[in-house]
Amino acid sequence: MDVPLGPQRAGRPRQEEPPQHPPRRRAGLCRENRGGTRADDALQREQEVATLHRALGRLSAENREVLILSRFQELKYEEIARVMNTTEGAVKVRVHRALNELKTIYLRIEN
Repeated sequence: MDVPLGPQRAGRPRQEEPPQHPPRRRAGLCRENRGGTRADDALQREQEVATLHRALGRLSAENREVLILSRFQELKYEEIARVMNTTEGAVKVRVHRALNELKTIYLRIEN
């Protein structure tokens, strides 16, 4: 009878290393590219938050509602489905579409 040795012993799930990804950074925002200070970083953050609020304001009412419920109030999709009287699958689709619309509007405002 062969008994496997090491991390793949019978009865134990194999633990995989999480993939190593480089940190995601937007061009021009990382400190080493700008030579920025904490004050610069705080100002940049304030501007990004203001842009996000402007973009949220331009979303359709339905898309804004689903994003507020899912991202800001942190409700589960099942809970949102009950509130909106729809299915969980429909909520997932709406969140996905709302995030895409928000991204498009945000990037338009930013540029």
